[in-house]
Amino acid sequence: GDYFHGVYKSESLGLWDGDKIKIHLFVDHSIIDVFINDQYAFCVRMFVSDEDARLCHLLAGYHP
Repeated sequence: GDYFHGVYKSESLGLWDGDKIKIHLFVDHSIIDVFINDQYAFCVRMFVSDEDARLCHLLAGYHP
């Protein structure tokens, strides 16, 4: 069947240091949906390592 093999392909957002962006985050239990500038989107699944956790970190970067 068709399985995800851990490789995403995307295009650059064309952003530079200091550019303003609009981000919408939707969090529902373990799913985080991220929408950027009403044009780009991605979804991640978050697994909590501590039952009492109250914070999460979402890091994004461009890797050519």
